[in-house]
Amino acid sequence: MKHGIFLMAVLSILAACNPNMLQPTSIPIPSFTPAPILTPTSTPTESSTPTALTFKNPDGTLSTYTVTPDGTVTPIESPTPEIVEYPICTDPEKFRDCVIPPDALLDGSYVKFLKDSGVGEKHPFDKDKLKIAKLVRWYDEEDVVVYSGSNPIYNNVESRPYHRDVYGFTEFEGIKYFVSPVQFYVEGLEPKDYPWIIAVFPIFDDKKGVDLQIRYWLTEMNFPAWITKSKSTITRQTFDNPDIQKKIDGFVAGDPKALDGKIIDVNLVKSKYYK
Repeated sequence: MKHGIFLMAVLSILAACNPNMLQPTSIPIPSFTPAPILTPTSTPTESSTPTALTFKNPDGTLSTYTVTPDGTVTPIESPTPEIVEYPICTDPEKFRDCVIPPDALLDGSYVKFLKDSGVGEKHPFDKDKLKIAKLVRWYDEEDVVVYSGSNPIYNNVESRPYHRDVYGFTEFEGIKYFVSPVQFYVEGLEPKDYPWIIAVFPIFDDKKGVDLQIRYWLTEMNFPAWITKSKSTITRQTFDNPDIQKKIDGFVAGDPKALDGKIIDVNLVKSKYYK
């Protein structure tokens, strides 16, 4: 039907340009009631070269065709978008094997890949075991957002409404980072739509120091301490957003979607409070 409507529109344009060129019986047209659905963005001219016409389809998409002076219509196929894939590391000790281009973190394509890949669905949340603790914002030196409640809050992994199962490495403006996307459970959403917040922290040059940082992040701290201001260069874009404080308030109020795809520094602290 789409092509029938399009063809009628093209013939009307050609007839207007050259009334003697087309005969009414030259091309069979399905019977339908004409409607102004297709809007050409250009008009064919009398030339020996084909003319490209772009039309808006009823569903809002665009289709492009070439039309020759003799009335030959040829659709131009749109190129298939390139599927970009990134390495996925589920072993934190091998995080350097999964290099993530900083541009992919900054433009959101890495988070889109995580959602499309289904990696988060390999470790499903058991909503019957989840405990949704209250988030609070501490206005101290680091200005962090953390969970509040009777310690230990999230010593049971299955009770956590978030997963830290994917790890990677990136380098931005000369600084090396441990990258740890955190997926959040949101009631009512399909698992493929769960939000991801990208946790980052600069790493030491020596392996012993990095191992200590990773242990703090994954073992000493049962839940993240999100720093709500830019502490490193790669998070600058997140906090340059004029609505970022409103988004943080939404996150604290219990909506992880407010920070979906954002890159945020995390604090590394050894304290019984984070158990």
